[in-house]
Amino acid sequence: MNKNMIKSLDSDISKLVDKHFWELTQNLEKNNMIFYRFGEIPKNEKSCIWKGEEKVGEELGVSVYEAHKNINGTYSPVLPFPTNEIAFNSFICYVKYFTSNKYLVTGDLLDETGTDGKPLIKNVKILKKL
Repeated sequence: MNKNMIKSLDSDISKLVDKHFWELTQNLEKNNMIFYRFGEIPKNEKSCIWKGEEKVGEELGVSVYEAHKNINGTYSPVLPFPTNEIAFNSFICYVKYFTSNKYLVTGDLLDETGTDGKPLIKNVKILKKL
């Protein structure tokens, strides 16, 4: 083998290692996330889609907010980004007025988001009731 072939092979191997490392870290980040759930986990793991008081459909998974760990050890829900007026207003109402059960959960993050922009997860595991 000449030097150019070795250099090319070395570059190809480096690219494969970098790609594999990136994929591994993405999977680790995706599968080790902690989420904030307002309300009970639906038995079928599909959150309802509401239009006013009427149920008009189901999401592909359970809608959640990302959870941010604060310096005092507590967790706070995080507004999804990008956001819109409906998602923003919904977030503010949940944070300010929601009085039912809240949970810290983990699960498999889906590639799709809910109709209001919130992350969706499956295989939900409750970590802690808040």
